[in-house]
Amino acid sequence: MKIKRIKIQEMAIISLMAAVLCVIGPATIPVGVVPVTLITVALYLIVYMIGMWKATISCLIYICIGLVGLPVFSGYSAGPAVLLGPTGGYLIGYLLLTVSSGFFIERFAKRGMHLLGMLLGLVLCYFLGTIWLALYADISLWQAILTGVAPFIIFDLIKIAVALLLGPPFRRHLKKANVL
Repeated sequence: MKIKRIKIQEMAIISLMAAVLCVIGPATIPVGVVPVTLITVALYLIVYMIGMWKATISCLIYICIGLVGLPVFSGYSAGPAVLLGPTGGYLIGYLLLTVSSGFFIERFAKRGMHLLGMLLGLVLCYFLGTIWLALYADISLWQAILTGVAPFIIFDLIKIAVALLLGPPFRRHLKKANVL
């Protein structure tokens, strides 16, 4: 099996996007146990800008930075307690979100397919996060949906709309500038 070598420019872009996530991640709008953040819209846009795998690596770096104790998660939280706490499943779900949305964005030209990929990624993130929340908090799956999903659906649909509006032009400009 041949391992692809990553270029210095690609490492810099991945690192830069991880830094963007670290800056955006702490900003929250408190709504119950799981706050509203801008991280998902940032992830969607990063996928448009640098592609599925690079965005997923950026997201993984962001999660690792928070895991080791730098306050990059919502509300400037950090550490293993956050990753293993009630919102940990949503944080891990971000990786599924980047892979799903990235797959559709990279393979299909139509925005309708991009929307489908983003919605699928969001559902996967919700699924993992909700099960995690239910197990962590020892509540029913229905209670976890009411706590960890229902209050955020409208916000997340708005984030997807913003990403669908801004993502394609970002991608076009980066391709034109020979960054992608």
